[in-house]
Amino acid sequence: MLRKKRIIPRSCDGCLLAGLLVFGMCLPSFSQAADCVAVRQTIKSERNLLKRKDLLVEAIKVCPKDPVVNFMYGYSLERLRKYEDALNHYLIAAELDKNYADAFSGMGDIYMVLGNVDSAVAAYEKGLALDGKDKRTARSLELAQIKLKAQSGGAIKANDFVNVMKNSKTPAENAIGSVEGPLLRMLIIFPDESAELSDDAKDQLSLVVGRALLSPALADAHFEIGGHTDAGGNSKANMEMSRGRAQAVKDYLVDNFNINPERLQVAAYGDSRPVMPNDSSANRNMNRRVEFKRLK
Repeated sequence: MLRKKRIIPRSCDGCLLAGLLVFGMCLPSFSQAADCVAVRQTIKSERNLLKRKDLLVEAIKVCPKDPVVNFMYGYSLERLRKYEDALNHYLIAAELDKNYADAFSGMGDIYMVLGNVDSAVAAYEKGLALDGKDKRTARSLELAQIKLKAQSGGAIKANDFVNVMKNSKTPAENAIGSVEGPLLRMLIIFPDESAELSDDAKDQLSLVVGRALLSPALADAHFEIGGHTDAGGNSKANMEMSRGRAQAVKDYLVDNFNINPERLQVAAYGDSRPVMPNDSSANRNMNRRVEFKRLK
């Protein structure tokens, strides 16, 4: 993913040439403020990703309170899929520099991967308020708002489904069970303790999902249909119920829209992946959901 890079003042040309030795030879001769500017510049000038990663490990030790170093270290951790650690450094960067738009956008990206859509929307909104020209963040916010609406039971359109699945980055190694990739949570309504689709559920699948899967933009796309339940009942029964509901969704789409069944993979998660605490009726409703995730 691309982010707008800040312009860092050029300084310490000797440090730039020193490369990996910069931390051992150049930094001790500078004040702490000057050292961190030099550290940033050295890291930005390093094109070898493995060397840059090593430099960042040292940089965060030397400049733990520098917002740009924390942001760059967080971005490096994000690329390594160490999402919780990356989020922590984005949070530190934003706390150190409350006008650091990229840090808030980075937080939004991590919240989306972790499934915390509410927090992602808030982070993107803050980033966009600080940098209204950031088109990438504006697009990310738009998609996050669609996801938040869908998982809250709001009405979305087939085009919204297409936009989420078409415009989100799909990892090449994405697979069944992965938490990554384009994903849309929807409240598909089932009768209590039943895997039979309600009339409302059939309407929702027809008006949104079926039409979206027939779109030319998604003609070759494959999806996981993941079933989820709340924490009521025992785990074994919940797993069986979630699988039955996901299978019912797949069968409906195959039978009524002539979708190639090989494009739809069923996965069951039972109550193992709640998006909300199971402490209220509204939250339990959100946990009883079907997720559509693009696999390729």
